[in-house]
This record gives sequence, structure tokens and C-alpha cells, in this order.
Amino acid sequence: MEHLDIQLSEASGVPFYRQVVDQVSDMIRAGALSPGARMPSVRELCQQLRVSLITVRRAYADLETAGLVVRRQGQGT
Repeated sequence: MEHLDIQLSEASGVPFYRQVVDQVSDMIRAGALSPGARMPSVRELCQQLRVSLITVRRAYADLETAGLVVRRQGQGT
């Protein structure tokens, strides 16, 4: 599982879920996240970023819709 170096800013005016989506997308496109790399669970990322479950769930759902990540029940993202 990868540790995601995500920095959230309240001052930016961009919703936290969108900041997560943008930063993870950038990491994937830059090659910092390799294909097959396991991402933190929703709960783990919530704790790391100190945000709600809803925020991370929405970010992961948006990333999946964009085709950037694949979520598998019981196996992770």
C-alpha cells in the first residue's frame, strides 16, 4: 500500500474531495503511483488527512469514474 503525500488547504476554496482527486490524478500521470499500487483504505486516508469518510469516498468514486483507479470489494483500491 502506498502512502499518499496529499496536502489539503482550506484557504484554496477548492473542496477537499476535489483536492484529493486532483493530487492523486497528478501522481498517477506523473508516474509517482505505479499501476497495481495499492492505495490506502478509505478509513486510513481519512485518518491521514483528518477528513470525513464521505470526502474520501467521493474522491475515490470520482477517480474510479475517471478510470484512474479500480476498486475491488475486499481487496482495496
